[in-house]
Amino acid sequence: MDYIPILIIFLSALIGIFGKSWDESKKGIKRITPKGWITITLAVFSFFFAILTINSKNQKLLKISEIKVFAEKQIFEGTNYLIRHLVSHDLRIGKSNSEIFKSLKDTSYLFDCGKVIIINPDSSGLVFDGSNGGFIHSWELYAVNIATGERILNDALVKYIDILEPETIILINEVLNDNFFKKKFKLKDDKMYFDEAIYHYKENHTYVAWSYLGLYYFENVYVGADRNPGNYADFIVFINKLERLERQINNNRTNDILIFSEEFDFYR
Repeated sequence: MDYIPILIIFLSALIGIFGKSWDESKKGIKRITPKGWITITLAVFSFFFAILTINSKNQKLLKISEIKVFAEKQIFEGTNYLIRHLVSHDLRIGKSNSEIFKSLKDTSYLFDCGKVIIINPDSSGLVFDGSNGGFIHSWELYAVNIATGERILNDALVKYIDILEPETIILINEVLNDNFFKKKFKLKDDKMYFDEAIYHYKENHTYVAWSYLGLYYFENVYVGADRNPGNYADFIVFINKLERLERQINNNRTNDILIFSEEFDFYR
């Protein structure tokens, strides 16, 4: 279809070269020869066809833009799930993405995050966050949320691969393939340590280092003689990748998508 206007122009040119479209011996509209009328008809047809083609392409671009909005929101939803267990209620409400990421790279803030006890040795009550719930231990909720975020991001890649910008695709893959994310952040391989912490609590009624989130993320020991400030370097590298992904999506938008907007803040 895109070649039709080019063909019409070519035919018009041939007529102009090999045939007369104007009869000087006649007056008024009669001066237009049959070949001239053919040229005019082709020109009019080409004009209206071009308008229809442009309109059709604009409609397609509009639909692509609308789909891209869905893709971007899905990416932010996935990011929301990944970091929600690290973002305090006060930080979620009314804070911009830049403020959230700034806090997530502040070692004093992370020190406090690491103090969260992620086991429930008495098995009393259930842990929930308004979206996922019904878990005995906090670490179970965190692991499920992280797995959900990972699935949502992978799903966005599969569904919207043709319309996402290459840089966005690269940044999503950098997040999902980050070494810290795969080996530590997901908490999926640490169940034996959680079980050991529960056993120790039942025997001694005290929490050991394995009871705290900070040990798994920052190698931070909060109790006993081996206390240390931890190592936040790998975690911050991972958070930087999430922040670059957020900025990539918001760079060309009039209004930023907030990671913890009303739409995606399931804690409310």
